[in-house]
This record gives sequence, C-alpha cells and structure tokens, in this order.
Amino acid sequence: RALEPLRNDVLIIGSGMSYHNMQGFKPAMFPVSKSFSEYLVHACIGVNENHNAKKERLKLLHDWEKAEYARDCHPKSEHLVPLFVVAAAGGSKGSVLLDDKVLNVQVNSFSFS
Repeated sequence: RALEPLRNDVLIIGSGMSYHNMQGFKPAMFPVSKSFSEYLVHACIGVNENHNAKKERLKLLHDWEKAEYARDCHPKSEHLVPLFVVAAAGGSKGSVLLDDKVLNVQVNSFSFS
C-alpha cells in the first residue's frame, strides 16, 4: 500500500507467476493449476463490481493459502508476492492480461487500474 501514491505517475510491475512449483510442470498438474488460477481470477477480477472491491481483493489474496491446491501451485510464496504488491498499489479494477497454458499448467497475469 506504500506504493499506492505512486501509481498515477509510475508504472508498477510485479514479476512472478501464478504457478510456481518447479517439480510440477507436467500434464497431471493442469487441473490443480486451473483450480488455483480460478481462485486468483476471482480474487483479482471477480470482485470488481463489489463496493469494496480493493478491500475484498486484498483479503482474498491475503488468504491465498486457503485456496484449493494453493501450496501445490506455490510451495513457497516468493513468486506470488509480486501479485500482492501490485494489487495493493493498484486501483480497484482488476483485469486479466494473460490466461494461458504454459508448460502444461495454467498461468495468469493481472493488471489493476
């Protein structure tokens, strides 16, 4: 949230992945990654119409470990943390920039305005 005042003058980019289990880039993990991806999509854009969209988004992202298969997709959180940073610094409207299958898993990228 400390970066939020900069968002009108500076492009804030978070570099990470919505899926980052280096042992799990295999076809059997696609349903697992898809399920977690659906949680992230809901957290990032599914709350857009809510009056308190940003607050709800940050709550859902804060509770990411409660999502089905969260730790299967992210054994460690460091590649998901950039999403938390840009979601907190960004505006209340989330958008999906990338929704694709890469190396047998579902991946997503998001923007916030």
